[in-house]
Amino acid sequence: MNNTITINDKEYNRADLSEEANQLIDHITFVQGECQRQRAFVEAADLGRRVLVDQLSELLKGESSQTQQGDLISKSLSLDSDVEDFE
Repeated sequence: MNNTITINDKEYNRADLSEEANQLIDHITFVQGECQRQRAFVEAADLGRRVLVDQLSELLKGESSQTQQGDLISKSLSLDSDVEDFE
């Protein structure tokens, strides 16, 4: 446990503070740690979300490309059958 704490630019010796003040300091320290952990969790989750969005985007590009190629093949087959009709 740190023996001094600075609040509003004033330094306090924890040994001179009441039990209630020291408990509040401990709670504040705990909550600050939890906030840091939650921020790290949110950053990691957001990174994971961005990776998944990128993967989906790449997958959709590939599917779109395959669909376009499939459309071209279908159009080509359709033109071939039209040519046969004229022969």
